[in-house]
Amino acid sequence: MTILEQSLCLLNGISPECEVRLRHYGILTCKQLVNDIDSLFSPAHSKKIRTSYAQYEVASEVQLVDWMVTNLPSGHRVRAIKQFF
Repeated sequence: MTILEQSLCLLNGISPECEVRLRHYGILTCKQLVNDIDSLFSPAHSKKIRTSYAQYEVASEVQLVDWMVTNLPSGHRVRAIKQFF
């Protein structure tokens, strides 16, 4: 499991503070979040996160470092740099 797979705040609609709360509830990866999303957020918010996760999957597959860096909050961008460099 990579650091970006565990970076919930990479997804649109998840703040760093929300990431901490989700970890407290046992949500540790982006995939796990998407699988459990309907019980955690409103339908509109869930859709936004699912869309972002689909983009993350594509970016991860082709290693679009700039997408990862752009989508992480500024204080958390080192996660992408750590994984790719």
